[in-house]
Amino acid sequence: MLSSLILALPVLATASLIVNTKRAPLEVRASCPPVHVFGARETTASPGYGSSSTVVNLVTSAYSGATSEAIDYPACGGQSTCGGVSYANSAAQGAAKVVSVVNAYVAQCPSTQIVLVGYSQGGQIIDTAFCGGGDSTEGVSSGTQLNSAALAAVKAVIMMGNPRYEYGFSYEVGTCKAGGFDARPASFQCPGGHKVQSYCDAADPYCCNGNDANTHNGYGAEYGSAALTFIKGKLSSGNSASSVGTTVAVATTAAASTASEDCTLTITVSAAATTTMAVPTKVATSTTEEDTSACDAPTSTAASSVAFTTAAATTTSSIEIDPVSTSVAGESEPCTITMTVSATGVSTAAAPTATGTTVGSVAKWGQCAGQGTPTLGCASGLTCKFINAYYSQCQ
Repeated sequence: MLSSLILALPVLATASLIVNTKRAPLEVRASCPPVHVFGARETTASPGYGSSSTVVNLVTSAYSGATSEAIDYPACGGQSTCGGVSYANSAAQGAAKVVSVVNAYVAQCPSTQIVLVGYSQGGQIIDTAFCGGGDSTEGVSSGTQLNSAALAAVKAVIMMGNPRYEYGFSYEVGTCKAGGFDARPASFQCPGGHKVQSYCDAADPYCCNGNDANTHNGYGAEYGSAALTFIKGKLSSGNSASSVGTTVAVATTAAASTASEDCTLTITVSAAATTTMAVPTKVATSTTEEDTSACDAPTSTAASSVAFTTAAATTTSSIEIDPVSTSVAGESEPCTITMTVSATGVSTAAAPTATGTTVGSVAKWGQCAGQGTPTLGCASGLTCKFINAYYSQCQ
C-alpha cells in the first residue's frame, strides 16, 4: 500500500521561477540579507522551488532585500522522470541537504533570519531537518538535524501537504484529523514547534487519509496568505501591529502591541501626544489551560521605558527584551507578556485569551492558540474557538 501510494504522488504544476536558486560559493560574506528563504519542492517537480514557490515569492516580495534558494535534492519516488531514485533515498538525501546548506548559510550570515518552506516531500525533509527525531520509515537517523546556531536562526517554518503530518500537534492548520503516510508518532514533540505551521486538509491522500489529489495541490492558493501572516509574526522586521491581538487604547485611537517569538515588543501609536512605553515587568497568565505555572519576568536590554512623541502620523517604537519562557511538559514555550502604555487616555494592555473575539490578522480556519503557540487574534468577524489543548481555530 505504501509503495503504491508513493508512486501515485502527482506531478504538481510548478509555479513561476524565482531567481537566486543557487548560492554563492562558501565564503565569509561582507553583507548578508535581512531574510533568506529556503524552498523545497514536491515529488517529481522539476529542479527549483516547485509548489513551495508560492510562499517563497510572497516572503521575498514582502521583505526588501530578502533572498531565496531552492534545496537541491532528487524529489523522487521511483519515477523515471526523476532518475528512478526511491522515495526513501530521496527523502534521506533531502533531509541531509537541508541540514548541510542551512548550517553552512548560517555560518556565513549568522544575523540573517531564516525561513524554511517545504511542499509535500519538501515539507517532509524540512520537518526532519528542523524538528529532528529521525525518520525510521525512510532510514534517516535522529542525528540528521540542524545545528544549534541554525535552529536559532530559523524564525519560521512552513510545511504544506507534509506526509509526516499527525493530527493533534500544536502547529497544525487545516481540516485533517488523521495522519500522512509517514506520520510522526503521536507522542512526538517538535522542540521548535512554536515556529512551525503545517497545513493539511482532510481530503488530501498524502498528508491525510483522503482521496482527492487536487486538495494536495492547492495549499499555496488556499493558505499562502495565512502562511505569510504567520511568517511576518515571527520575523522581527515584519511584525504586524495586530498579530498578537492584545489591544491598547492610546488617547482616542486603538492600537495594538506585538510580542514576537524572539521577544521584541512593538507598540504603534496614532495620536498627537508624548507617549511612554514601559518595559514589561511581569508575565501574564499562561496561554493554555494546561499550563498554570508562573512564567519568568523578562529582563530589559533597553532602558526602563522609551518615550517618544507622535505627530499626526502613526509612529512606531520597539523594546528588545530577553527571551521569556516557562516549562510545559519538559518543553520551553513562550509566555504571554503584558505591557502598559502611558498616554493621554487608557493605558493598559490586557492578556489575550485562548477563546475570544480579539481582533487580529489570523484568517478563517487558521490557528489562533494552543500549547506551544502564542495566542493570536482572529480577523474581524471571526472567533478563536477552543478545539483541544493543542489547537484553537479561527471560525
